[in-house]
Amino acid sequence: MKLNRRAFISLVVGGAAGIHFTPLPWKLMDDSSIWTQNWPWVPKSSRYPGVSYAGAVCNLCPGGCGLRVRMVNEKNTVKVEGDPAAPVNMGKTCPVGAAGAQYQYHTARFQTPLKTFGARGSGAYLKIDWADAFKELGGKLKELREKGLAHSVVWISGRRPGPAQD
Repeated sequence: MKLNRRAFISLVVGGAAGIHFTPLPWKLMDDSSIWTQNWPWVPKSSRYPGVSYAGAVCNLCPGGCGLRVRMVNEKNTVKVEGDPAAPVNMGKTCPVGAAGAQYQYHTARFQTPLKTFGARGSGAYLKIDWADAFKELGGKLKELREKGLAHSVVWISGRRPGPAQD
């Protein structure tokens, strides 16, 4: 068989189309996902005395999966795992839920209360401490209640409705 341009293109296209009908790529993806869940450098509780676990419910999607959160010194989250006792996910977790520990350390996360100043919609914020934020919020809510406008307050948390929020 002579390998010319037409035969080469037929070989490449046939190979690219044919590989989707074999179990090889799917088996390799499955093996790599199993391998990445067994990484040896994730801290184990036997080697680190300050490691503890806390139960939680994931609210990153409407699924409401049960989670076990691995923490160091009872405050620093190290890893998020599926809770084997949870009836929704039975010990498994999706990539979004597993990445939940990284969301609290993201640079775009607000670390302190912010108060708007300047023209409305200008996007200018001033950092204030928690005591002042609660005092100001409580004062405004009290003002609305005294005026009979308590029903005009809306709380928007950004969470989608689903089983976890019912």
